[in-house]
Amino acid sequence: MLFIVAALAPLLARRHYPLFALALVVLAAEHIADLSERVLRTARLDFGRNRPIEAIGFGLPLLLIVLSLPRLRCIALEPLYPARAVALLKQANVRGNLAVFYDWGEFALWHLGPDIKVSIDGRRETVYSDKSFWQSMDFQHGTGDWDALLKTTVTDLALVPRKSATSNLLSRTGGWLRLYEDTFCSLFVHAELPIRGRLEATAAPDISPDGRGLCFPGSLPPKRTANQTSKH
Repeated sequence: MLFIVAALAPLLARRHYPLFALALVVLAAEHIADLSERVLRTARLDFGRNRPIEAIGFGLPLLLIVLSLPRLRCIALEPLYPARAVALLKQANVRGNLAVFYDWGEFALWHLGPDIKVSIDGRRETVYSDKSFWQSMDFQHGTGDWDALLKTTVTDLALVPRKSATSNLLSRTGGWLRLYEDTFCSLFVHAELPIRGRLEATAAPDISPDGRGLCFPGSLPPKRTANQTSKH
């Protein structure tokens, strides 16, 4: 029953794949080893007879490993992340709380944490309460009490897709200003945020708005010091 639960969990969320891998090793390894031993004993394999097949069996994996090494230097990002806006926040050395969509939370947290805390990320109920999670969903879809997240938690910044309902709602909400926008996303800042001037004086880096062409993990420019920032 435990193995069945572990096998079905990834169908609910991709973050359960590592749990299934552990369950496979811990719960099924003994049975897989027993089956392999019986199959090998029945087949009576003689590893000295089929040397060409053995050479292919050992050589092909080694060849694939060697060919994959250059690609490991640059694991391409899917063009689904607000790379330029996050790089802008990183270069401006911003600190504060960021309201962000669910799919963008981990990307922002990876590059901006711990200086910037995100409203939601892929850890879901592991870290966030049910109330916080559903507030984030209302914020993301622009439904119900969509700005409850902004009211119940001190929120300094909001990073949302450019053509989303949330972007339209924020642009009509008092106290929030659209500080930056590109073809992919919009960055809003609370009007009373003390570091607003620093953000306005920091130039957005010359990278793709959605992360196209960038590599993981070192995909964004490093932070700049205060005297390196420049006016838009």
